[in-house]
Amino acid sequence: MSAQPTPDQTASPAHPAPGGGRDTIVVYAHSPIDPRTLTPAGYVEALADRAAWADGLFLYYPAHLSFGARPEIDALQAAYPQGVPLTISAKKADAAGVAAFRDQLTPQQAALTLWERWQEPADDFTTPQERAAYRALVLDDIDILRPAGIRVGVHEQCWTLDPANQRSWAGVQALLELIPPDVDIVTATCLGGPTTDGVPALRRFFGFMADNYPGVDVGFTSLAWSVPASTPAGSSLRAERAAAAGAAIDYATAMGVTELGWFDFPAWDGNDYGAGTDPALLAVLTQLSSRPAGGG
Repeated sequence: MSAQPTPDQTASPAHPAPGGGRDTIVVYAHSPIDPRTLTPAGYVEALADRAAWADGLFLYYPAHLSFGARPEIDALQAAYPQGVPLTISAKKADAAGVAAFRDQLTPQQAALTLWERWQEPADDFTTPQERAAYRALVLDDIDILRPAGIRVGVHEQCWTLDPANQRSWAGVQALLELIPPDVDIVTATCLGGPTTDGVPALRRFFGFMADNYPGVDVGFTSLAWSVPASTPAGSSLRAERAAAAGAAIDYATAMGVTELGWFDFPAWDGNDYGAGTDPALLAVLTQLSSRPAGGG
């Protein structure tokens, strides 16, 4: 079992520093890159394509994929010997797979890597027993990864705390059952429509963290507002989307997030979340990675 967190986690050797000790917010692209169809070199190209606004990549490995040492990680390490910010979420990685991944990383890459278990799909966590199993996996991850300098967190959903959500997995108690107190960071998905005010959802999440996990870093691994895919470039709706996203990002950065990820899908379920398809949105994201981490 890992030690309990100190009030200042970045000062404790038990908790690796945010983003490898960076003093600016780390920005990730959560992008439609699929290990089934993309070559290892394609991951390097995907990050290069987003270099104007993204520091690193969020890589998700669904349950049907085996997980361990991965060729795309080798390709990224070769391209970035100094390390590159990566958030890794493997749906059903076992202890052997997690250890194999750990052993693959150079010390430079380990310092810039965040490992997260994802509350996705939420219907997998409807009972206390399912949530206890998730929590146990997170504790195992901490024991395997943190000694190598890899941060360990959990990736939850803002929707869990929405008062309109009456599902069996919703509410504060459900999140408390999922998240052990000694994680390095808790991040969340927060998605909305083109004019959705995201600040109330973020405010609920920050409030939950302040009440229950003081001192633990907060981030948003998948933050995004969409427009219908057919929306013309330069339209007022796209401008409103950029403004709504900017307001949420302004609030999150002022509250002290250490990292943000944009759900960069140009075409997903009939909607366009893509940064590169919208100059107004791209302008919002491009200036983000220069902002101080921790609300400075």
